[in-house]
Amino acid sequence: MAQRGCESMNLTFIERKTQLGPETRRYAEKKAAKLQKYFKDECEAALKVSFERGIYTVELTVVAGHVVLRAQEKSGDETAAIDVVIGVIERQIEKNKSRID
Repeated sequence: MAQRGCESMNLTFIERKTQLGPETRRYAEKKAAKLQKYFKDECEAALKVSFERGIYTVELTVVAGHVVLRAQEKSGDETAAIDVVIGVIERQIEKNKSRID
């Protein structure tokens, strides 16, 4: 049986006007690793976190082959925003399953 999922997801962090702590980075990496199972080929993801006026903006862009998925969330808590964008990307993957395969 063929194994589903890419071997590794290259996750790049982009920080604007904020510094992510090591715990937050590990949390984001753990959550993003859940997305690997949906892709056969190499996956790349960019997590952009910015902080302005007390609000975190988290933007996740996943590139797998010719498919680009993007989600954005604004929240007072960066980990809550990470959870939301991962959920949005998962729903986009389910919706576009035929294009990703």
